[in-house]
Amino acid sequence: MDSTLIAAGIAAVTAIIAAIISPMVSVWLKNRKYLSLIPSPPLVRKKSLYGTWKGELIQKVGCVQLCKTHEITLTFEANTNPIVGSFKLVFNKDSKVETDDDMQVFNTIYDGRILKFDYSNKDGTTIHFGSMYAELSASGSNITGHFLGFGRISEMFVNGDINLNKMTEK
Repeated sequence: MDSTLIAAGIAAVTAIIAAIISPMVSVWLKNRKYLSLIPSPPLVRKKSLYGTWKGELIQKVGCVQLCKTHEITLTFEANTNPIVGSFKLVFNKDSKVETDDDMQVFNTIYDGRILKFDYSNKDGTTIHFGSMYAELSASGSNITGHFLGFGRISEMFVNGDINLNKMTEK
């Protein structure tokens, strides 16, 4: 028998076996509890976003003389795709709390370190919306970034910085 025919036969049998075994191995690896493979960073880091974050929103443009620093509590819901959430913004005006807004978070884009999300007032009758661009710290305990939006108190475009810290979950 010619060695070329033997090599071709072995190659054909190997291809058939690989086609049959490959999906089975893939399913087995996917269903294993403890994989020795390291998951991709965005999937692992996405979990660190879930939960409640508290901090401040520092307004640079808008009614900065009246209400420069606001308290913000941001919550990302677990296991949502895309990432959604909500936040409460407490306006400090003349060193006292004036009012607060309940906001919804949507259109979140996340790549393991950088995130961008849009927000708007939940009630829909108030014009208050914008976008935030931020970075998740290496430890997963801090989010810092910037926002640009339309403010309901100033009734103009506003922008500034955000600084959030992850709240410990019990």
